[in-house]
Amino acid sequence: MQLLLNQRMPRVRQLVLKADLYNSDDRRVDQPPTYHLMAYRLPSMDELYVRDAYVLMEKPICFNLRQLHLSNSDFGTRLLSLPAFLDILRNCDRLEKLEVAKYIDYTAPGGPPFLSLCDHVHLQWISIQDEPEIVSKIYSRLVIPPQVDLQAIGEICLQAEHAATAILPRNRHTVWPLLRKATLVRVNDSEDDYGALEGRRNGRGVGVYLHRREEGPTLGISGRTEGVVFRTLLKQTAIFEGSPVDTLDLVGNVKTVPPELWYGTLDRFPDVEDLNIADIPCEDPEETLRRVIPMLYSPSSNQPGRVLCPQLDRLRLRGVIRNEYLLIELHQALSNRIRRGARVLSQLVLNLYSDMEDTWSAEELVRWHNVLGGVAKVVHLTVGNPDEWLGDAPWIDPNMPMN
Repeated sequence: MQLLLNQRMPRVRQLVLKADLYNSDDRRVDQPPTYHLMAYRLPSMDELYVRDAYVLMEKPICFNLRQLHLSNSDFGTRLLSLPAFLDILRNCDRLEKLEVAKYIDYTAPGGPPFLSLCDHVHLQWISIQDEPEIVSKIYSRLVIPPQVDLQAIGEICLQAEHAATAILPRNRHTVWPLLRKATLVRVNDSEDDYGALEGRRNGRGVGVYLHRREEGPTLGISGRTEGVVFRTLLKQTAIFEGSPVDTLDLVGNVKTVPPELWYGTLDRFPDVEDLNIADIPCEDPEETLRRVIPMLYSPSSNQPGRVLCPQLDRLRLRGVIRNEYLLIELHQALSNRIRRGARVLSQLVLNLYSDMEDTWSAEELVRWHNVLGGVAKVVHLTVGNPDEWLGDAPWIDPNMPMN
């Protein structure tokens, strides 16, 4: 490979360097290869992807880079010291996207206490993936402008609650200024191998992701059944407390969340206008949305005399329905909200699924549509078969035509 890199390649804009960590005898090599990149040989290169290799770059190459991706296949070998990484990053003042995965040796001494990226005016996106403590240490050495999308991906085994705390930079409100400005907060535990907590504003955001380590014990299906990640991330929404959050999306195994955690999560964001809750069960589906409904008329601890989320204007629920008791309780809850001074909802979207043999008739749906019309100006109500469960779609877009 180095022989090829020694050739002049004036038209190459994207370079991908991926080393093989195993020799012809299928034995792991002792040291990853080192490649030397010379500026005069790669004058046009502005995208560099490196995996399982160490790269020495001349400064002019750094000046040209728009995208830099550095990754390692495992946790055994750290290829770049943190001071050296910060030095490279300082020189990449045209950088737009940065992705680093299991590549940085944070134990190496030296380097600046922090690096400000505020003069990197083209920077749009940073993703750092590693053990949670290492992600925190790397981010803690950076000052990042608010226009940058951020991802912190923690590789975990079983201690999800510890990981969700350890991954946060020690000066997180300085490093991640969006924590105090987010208008949308989303918790998503609908996938087998990761859970996500995101905050966004005007298309930009910061995301904390807990990712299952391939070589470790699985969180997978069993982890989602127990709701460990979902509960952990609901608690961690506290990092956005004080932000002007008007949209709250909560997707996960609703059954596993105790009432006090639902209350604390909703009470944390009094300005919410758009609330979306989707149940993603892992075992036999249950009518678990009924656990959330009482929270809709519970009193706020922040605003005496008012209910939780007093500004709520749009409510979307997705989950299982067994009989009409869920709709009865929902109607009562929304009626109690109105009696306690809350506004009538402008929109109520219910994407429900029934595993009962007798399907809901069109007449029954029309009747309940009219009943719920007393607590919401616009109602979208669908009851489908569990076979139609859309695992990747927490709810149907209410602007789409309903069947």
